[in-house]
Parts: sequence; C-alpha cells; structure tokens
Amino acid sequence: MECGAQDPNQIVVAQSPLICGLPDDIALFCLARVPRKYHALLKCVSKRWRELVCSEEWHSYRQKHNLDETWIYALCRDKFEQLCFYVLDPNLPKRCWKRIQDLPPCNLKRKGIGFEVLRKKVYLLGGC
Repeated sequence: MECGAQDPNQIVVAQSPLICGLPDDIALFCLARVPRKYHALLKCVSKRWRELVCSEEWHSYRQKHNLDETWIYALCRDKFEQLCFYVLDPNLPKRCWKRIQDLPPCNLKRKGIGFEVLRKKVYLLGGC
C-alpha cells in the first residue's frame, strides 16, 4: 500500500461536534452552566452529550470553574417501613425537600443506615 493511501476496509468515524457550528471547548463552556437539575435532560439529547455529562471531564470542568452544585440527600422510612429518598437544593431561594420518584422501591429491613457523600460517591454505612 502506498504511503498516504487509506485502507478501504478501515472505517473512519468522525465525531460530530457537541453543538453544531461551535468548537467543543465553547460548547462545554455553555453546557457546563446548565443547572444540575437539568442534567438528566441533557443526557437525552444525544449519546455524545450523555457521555459528556457522565464523564470525569464534565465534573472536573464544573468544579474548576465553581459551577458544581451541592445537594443534600435524605434517606428515611415511611409508615409502611419503605425507604424514601429526598433531595434539597440549598441554592434555591425557596428551599423545600423533593421526593426522588425515579428510584425503584426499596424494601430493606435494615435500620440505622447512615450515609455520607464524598465527591461524586455516596457511601452507605451501618444497618442492623
């Protein structure tokens, strides 16, 4: 094969830009400013956006530019002993706990579970 000739069997995949007409660094600059409560919607736009929002690059960029948001999570039991999950965004002017509905029902019999968040990880501790 000659120098510079391409193998006809080789598939070249060109990555489309995050936002048409913008360089990816400018697109990241714009997308990183979308509030966290809309990140689930961003993931639905395209596979590329989903990969970005789930990437370490995304989290590092938001943290580096003071765009990361802290949320408070609560885990408790209702009167039927089912676990309930709540979230509070302390940055909103009207602060109120919102129940997280998208999680599957959990029927853990263990009580006394504690949890802590460190960076992007939630650690569950204890239970008897």
